[in-house]
Amino acid sequence: MTYVHIDEAGVSRLLRELSDDVSAGVRFLTDFVTAWEGRVARLLDAVERRDPEDVTTVLLSVRTASGMLGATALFSAASDLQREVAETRQVDGIAVRRFVQVGTATCLELLDLAHRLESAPA
Repeated sequence: MTYVHIDEAGVSRLLRELSDDVSAGVRFLTDFVTAWEGRVARLLDAVERRDPEDVTTVLLSVRTASGMLGATALFSAASDLQREVAETRQVDGIAVRRFVQVGTATCLELLDLAHRLESAPA
Protein backbone atom coordinates (compact mmCIF):
# COMPACT_ATOMS: atom_id res chain seq x y z
CA MET A 1 0.00 0.00 0.00
CA THR A 2 1.18 3.51 -0.73
CA TYR A 3 0.68 5.99 2.08
CA VAL A 4 -0.21 9.63 1.53
CA HIS A 5 0.39 10.96 5.03
CA ILE A 6 3.36 8.93 6.21
CA ASP A 7 6.81 8.20 4.89
CA GLU A 8 7.69 4.57 5.46
CA ALA A 9 11.38 5.50 5.48
CA GLY A 10 10.69 7.46 8.68
CA VAL A 11 9.12 4.40 10.27
CA SER A 12 12.10 2.31 9.13
CA ARG A 13 14.42 4.85 10.76
CA LEU A 14 12.39 4.62 13.98
CA LEU A 15 12.66 0.83 13.91
CA ARG A 16 16.43 1.03 13.46
CA GLU A 17 16.61 3.40 16.43
CA LEU A 18 14.64 0.79 18.39
CA SER A 19 17.20 -1.88 17.46
CA ASP A 20 14.76 -3.28 14.88
CA ASP A 21 12.30 -4.18 17.64
CA VAL A 22 9.13 -4.34 15.55
CA SER A 23 6.86 -4.81 18.57
CA ALA A 24 8.27 -1.62 20.16
CA GLY A 25 7.75 0.23 16.88
CA VAL A 26 4.19 -1.03 16.60
CA ARG A 27 3.55 0.07 20.20
CA PHE A 28 4.90 3.54 19.39
CA LEU A 29 2.58 3.80 16.37
CA THR A 30 -0.48 2.54 18.21
CA ASP A 31 0.27 4.67 21.29
CA PHE A 32 0.34 7.73 19.06
CA VAL A 33 -3.01 6.76 17.52
CA THR A 34 -4.50 6.04 20.95
CA ALA A 35 -3.39 9.47 22.21
CA TRP A 36 -4.77 11.29 19.15
CA GLU A 37 -8.33 11.80 20.43
CA GLY A 38 -7.04 13.20 23.72
CA ARG A 39 -4.71 15.56 21.89
CA VAL A 40 -7.56 16.74 19.67
CA ALA A 41 -9.81 17.29 22.70
CA ARG A 42 -7.09 19.30 24.45
CA LEU A 43 -6.44 21.31 21.27
CA LEU A 44 -10.12 22.12 20.76
CA ASP A 45 -10.47 23.08 24.41
CA ALA A 46 -7.44 25.40 24.13
CA VAL A 47 -8.91 26.93 20.96
CA GLU A 48 -12.23 27.51 22.71
CA ARG A 49 -10.45 29.12 25.68
CA ARG A 50 -8.36 31.19 23.24
CA ASP A 51 -5.19 29.91 24.89
CA PRO A 52 -2.38 30.11 22.31
CA GLU A 53 0.17 28.72 24.76
CA ASP A 54 -1.79 25.50 25.28
CA VAL A 55 -2.49 25.26 21.55
CA THR A 56 1.25 25.53 20.97
CA THR A 57 1.98 22.86 23.60
CA VAL A 58 -0.35 20.38 21.90
CA LEU A 59 1.06 21.18 18.47
CA LEU A 60 4.63 20.77 19.70
CA SER A 61 3.77 17.37 21.15
CA VAL A 62 2.13 16.25 17.90
CA ARG A 63 4.93 17.68 15.78
CA THR A 64 7.64 15.94 17.79
CA ALA A 65 5.96 12.54 17.77
CA SER A 66 4.88 12.74 14.14
CA GLY A 67 8.41 13.66 13.13
CA MET A 68 9.71 10.55 14.88
CA LEU A 69 7.07 8.42 13.14
CA GLY A 70 7.64 9.71 9.64
CA ALA A 71 4.15 11.21 9.64
CA THR A 72 5.30 13.94 7.28
CA ALA A 73 1.92 15.48 6.44
CA LEU A 74 0.97 15.81 10.10
CA PHE A 75 4.41 17.15 10.99
CA SER A 76 4.00 19.84 8.32
CA ALA A 77 0.43 20.65 9.38
CA ALA A 78 1.47 20.98 13.03
CA SER A 79 4.47 23.13 12.08
CA ASP A 80 2.35 25.42 9.90
CA LEU A 81 -0.34 25.86 12.54
CA GLN A 82 2.25 26.38 15.26
CA ARG A 83 3.95 29.07 13.17
CA GLU A 84 0.61 30.77 12.50
CA VAL A 85 -0.23 30.83 16.22
CA ALA A 86 3.23 32.19 17.07
CA GLU A 87 2.92 34.97 14.49
CA THR A 88 -0.69 36.02 15.12
CA ARG A 89 -1.32 34.84 18.71
CA GLN A 90 -4.70 33.69 17.34
CA VAL A 91 -6.07 30.40 16.16
CA ASP A 92 -7.98 29.99 12.92
CA GLY A 93 -10.78 27.45 13.35
CA ILE A 94 -10.60 26.38 9.70
CA ALA A 95 -6.87 25.71 10.01
CA VAL A 96 -7.50 23.67 13.16
CA ARG A 97 -10.14 21.57 11.40
CA ARG A 98 -7.73 20.92 8.51
CA PHE A 99 -5.04 19.93 11.02
CA VAL A 100 -7.43 17.50 12.74
CA GLN A 101 -8.43 15.99 9.38
CA VAL A 102 -4.79 15.42 8.44
CA GLY A 103 -4.13 13.89 11.86
CA THR A 104 -7.10 11.56 11.65
CA ALA A 105 -6.11 10.39 8.16
CA THR A 106 -2.55 9.91 9.40
CA CYS A 107 -3.77 7.78 12.30
CA LEU A 108 -5.68 5.51 9.90
CA GLU A 109 -2.51 5.01 7.86
CA LEU A 110 -0.43 4.40 11.00
CA LEU A 111 -2.86 1.71 12.14
CA ASP A 112 -2.68 0.05 8.73
CA LEU A 113 1.11 0.17 8.81
CA ALA A 114 1.20 -1.19 12.36
CA HIS A 115 -0.98 -4.11 11.24
CA ARG A 116 1.33 -4.74 8.27
CA LEU A 117 4.39 -4.69 10.52
CA GLU A 118 2.78 -7.13 12.97
CA SER A 119 1.81 -9.46 10.12
CA ALA A 120 5.19 -9.40 8.38
CA PRO A 121 7.32 -12.51 8.66
CA ALA A 122 10.19 -12.13 11.13
